[in-house]
Amino acid sequence: MSKPIYASALDVKRPIIPGFYPDPSIVRVGGTFYLANSTFEYGPGVPIHSSKDLVNWKFEGHSLPTVKHMDITGMVNSMGIFAPTIRQHNGKFYMITTLTDRKRQVLVNAENPAGPWSDPVRIDLFGIDPDLFWDENGDCYMTYASLPLNGFGQVKINMNEAYHNTIACRPRQRIALSQQGMALHRHTVRSNARVDEVHRW
Repeated sequence: MSKPIYASALDVKRPIIPGFYPDPSIVRVGGTFYLANSTFEYGPGVPIHSSKDLVNWKFEGHSLPTVKHMDITGMVNSMGIFAPTIRQHNGKFYMITTLTDRKRQVLVNAENPAGPWSDPVRIDLFGIDPDLFWDENGDCYMTYASLPLNGFGQVKINMNEAYHNTIACRPRQRIALSQQGMALHRHTVRSNARVDEVHRW
């Protein structure tokens, strides 16, 4: 059997996209990978790239392209957009991230990762690093690093209400408290028919 093209992570040039592309979030849709990155106090916000092989990347556009999507007026260094997550569900792309004007969450969606992206919905929960997850019933949950709770918070999001009435979340939380400082970079995965919140790093 022939050796895979990239038999080892050491065979791949790092970083995968040179330049200012921190906090990568990747989702695979069919044979294509889509990447979103933080932009902090710079706009337009959250660039989206696509790739077939995780090596060669094509710029698709920005998911927060206007001031309406992200008002970063007066933002200082290392503030603004924190740690986006890009997901795809039922043929639609979703991007959620923290805008640090009040450390609240911003959610947008698009049929095409190149845009146009929807108007933003603000989720009024104090925290950073949000993630999106759909369970087997099609219910959507946002898991995030809850700053007041010093641990993981989770809320159920009604997408229909979010994009028709701008009511984004239910006041219901499941929390895994951190005993060793702030919990960051949470992602939710399905494992053995259960929904598990996985490790922080």
